[in-house]
Amino acid sequence: MRPLNAALWIASEELLTPARKALADLGVRVVFEQAALVNLQAALMRLAQARPDLVLVEIGELDDRMAQIFREIRGLPGSPAPVAVHHSADPEKILAAMRAGACEFVYPPLEANLRPAIERIAAELAGGRRQTTGGKTLGFFSAKGGCGATTVACHVAVELQRQTPHKILLADLDLETGLIRFFMKTKSEYSVLDAAHNIDRLDEHFWRALISNGMPRLEVIAAPAVAASVEPPQEESFRRVIRFTRTLYDWVIVDLGRSLSPRTMNALEEIDEGFLVTTLEVPALYQAKQLITTLLSSGYGSDRLRVILNRTPKRPEVTLEEVQTMLGLPVYAALPNDYVALNEAYTSGELLEPGSGLATAFARLAARIANLPEPRKRMRFSLLG
Repeated sequence: MRPLNAALWIASEELLTPARKALADLGVRVVFEQAALVNLQAALMRLAQARPDLVLVEIGELDDRMAQIFREIRGLPGSPAPVAVHHSADPEKILAAMRAGACEFVYPPLEANLRPAIERIAAELAGGRRQTTGGKTLGFFSAKGGCGATTVACHVAVELQRQTPHKILLADLDLETGLIRFFMKTKSEYSVLDAAHNIDRLDEHFWRALISNGMPRLEVIAAPAVAASVEPPQEESFRRVIRFTRTLYDWVIVDLGRSLSPRTMNALEEIDEGFLVTTLEVPALYQAKQLITTLLSSGYGSDRLRVILNRTPKRPEVTLEEVQTMLGLPVYAALPNDYVALNEAYTSGELLEPGSGLATAFARLAARIANLPEPRKRMRFSLLG
């Protein structure tokens, strides 16, 4: 079992010192410390970068903010476990913490009481039972306009709906183009901008008024139908929207548009895996290399970045190995070029029907992302044998 990482949000020295010692004795590494919650969003941003497995939170003065803080923690990448820490085993505090979403409640002596809590969290992580506390986020973006990130995102979302029993959200953060509204026949007049503008009042009830039901277990929140004339929200608001959606869905598929805008860079901090979609055209490959360099130099881990080759011809002029050498990353998937079938589907206002070559490639891509067995090819029968 791998060592656990912890974050501490503890102001009281009489709790902080024994918590540090107890974690060290248990082999748990402290990756982040915050004494007081003066700026919650700034602290959450640093937590997202640190990616702890658990967060020890002193709850003495939190009161009505406790539920919001624990919900925000659970919505961070990796879904860290919030652990309530208090000076005593106060029954009212224990009940309030558990109702607010704490997975554990510990009190002095921490050297003794932290051990069973840590062991339970470690066992849940090893058994994969904490996956329900926060969904996985996938972001798709094009190296340049026309590479097809929106097409890939839509078909991956639909395939995840077909192949898993999970709850899925398809979100459009491409505010300039916003084609998901067209591809998915979104009925709601509201958009992701409404969620971002109302981030401080965003809860499940408010969210339900914004989304559109694409198909069973697949919901959609689109970009605005027309360019918004109102003042845009802060870029951090979109990041908080993504963080919020983790608490409601098993999979969150985000269309990030093309290239890297400040909005995209901010949103990528909440994205578990980023999928850069490019074609084999020279300008697209050049731009893809620039984007990869920018992301890696900004601290976005190469283990979180995937390259998808779209519209790959049957006989490409360059080999896969040459492309990988050029980009400095392995190619995660190569999707075939099936422009005719795709154009016919879009002309009819539909996505690709299962069974075509490109649709099968999308199915395989979704299965790989979800760590599922590759879908079997459908048997074709003929009266001629």
